[in-house]
Amino acid sequence: MAKKVASDPTGNLGNGREDFERLKAEAEVAKAHAEAAKAQADALKSQREAEALGTPGAREKAEAENRKAIAEAEKDAATARRDQFGALVPDLGAVRAGTLDATGDEALFGVVLRRRALAAAAKTAGGVILQALQQARDDALASETPPALPAARVLVTNDPELVDTEAVHLAITGGAEHLTALADQLLTALQPDQRLAGGFEAVAGAVAAALPAALSLVSAQRTLAGSSAPADEFAATASVVGALVPNDLGASFALDEFRTLSAGTVQTLFAELEQRRQRLLAQKLALSPAVRSDVTPPGPEGPDHALTRRDVQIGLVDAVAASIDAFVNAATTVPAGATRSLFTLATMRERLHAGEHGFTHVLLIRAGRSACHQVLENRPLWLRDRFAVAAGADISFALIRAFDGAVVCADQVSGQAQANGTIGRTITLG
Repeated sequence: MAKKVASDPTGNLGNGREDFERLKAEAEVAKAHAEAAKAQADALKSQREAEALGTPGAREKAEAENRKAIAEAEKDAATARRDQFGALVPDLGAVRAGTLDATGDEALFGVVLRRRALAAAAKTAGGVILQALQQARDDALASETPPALPAARVLVTNDPELVDTEAVHLAITGGAEHLTALADQLLTALQPDQRLAGGFEAVAGAVAAALPAALSLVSAQRTLAGSSAPADEFAATASVVGALVPNDLGASFALDEFRTLSAGTVQTLFAELEQRRQRLLAQKLALSPAVRSDVTPPGPEGPDHALTRRDVQIGLVDAVAASIDAFVNAATTVPAGATRSLFTLATMRERLHAGEHGFTHVLLIRAGRSACHQVLENRPLWLRDRFAVAAGADISFALIRAFDGAVVCADQVSGQAQANGTIGRTITLG
């Protein structure tokens, strides 16, 4: 930033003024000397007159007046000399103070220093996490019956509400399993040669009693708030993961929202549920002609009882099929205000329950507040201005085991970076 110093736009006006002041001072000095000479002459004249009078009082008076005149003359001469010398010195009072203007919301090199501070904090966090993974592995191998430990597979996330998505996974898988079992039970009861204890009425009652529980899985009001992580949150995650890979432990790391998904239990359950739905529809088609026929074959219990039984069978098939449709629709539809469906969320948590091929750990990373402060030194005249800037950044993290949620390590670390230098010359970043 440039200094702003007030000056005469043309040098001629300043030089003319100084010459005028110098000539004026010299004239005043000459006048003072002339007046001093005149005073001395007047004093000598007075002295002669006193001597001529021959009285002691007259001589003393004349000497006193002579000394006074000489003192006043010397004072006027000193004043004139001072004014003469003052005319030769520039008037610094007319010089305006220089300014150092720092504009904008960001400090000097603020972006660079924030990144450096974040990288320093991420490096510290990465070291702590790798050390904790190594210690956990060493402790397991040192046990009496060391297990066959695979390399750590870590899911990295910014979402502290992991329990919510885990609950979605449990609800989706549990609901699909429940509806599949319900459909199997009904399909078994609809077989014509099936001998069931209590007859079909007992099975129909059990299926009807189970339907409310199945419907509650799809009718529950769930609100999922979707939000995107701010830029510094992803920057913190990328910095920590960058400090973790590669590593000597063979540990792998996957970003929660930026990775590929593979088929697993959730996809298998939904495929089986669709298969049961198709079988129920086929069974309904098999039952419909008997219901709609004008002539019902007489059975051992009479035609009226046969019609009623088939009506119940078709009603149960419709109810279970409708429950499956409602469940699948609720699971695959993105709720209002959310960014992902329940099916997607459940699939994202699939590898936390995939056994030896799943994630072994979950790593939560949160970016703390970062700050940047600067000091500017506005130096006078021709001296160059100096500055100093300091930045700091915090990162919080927690590492847990996937199978039981036990905390492996957790901490909050900080990183710092600084810059200083002289504007227009050397600048040091550290």
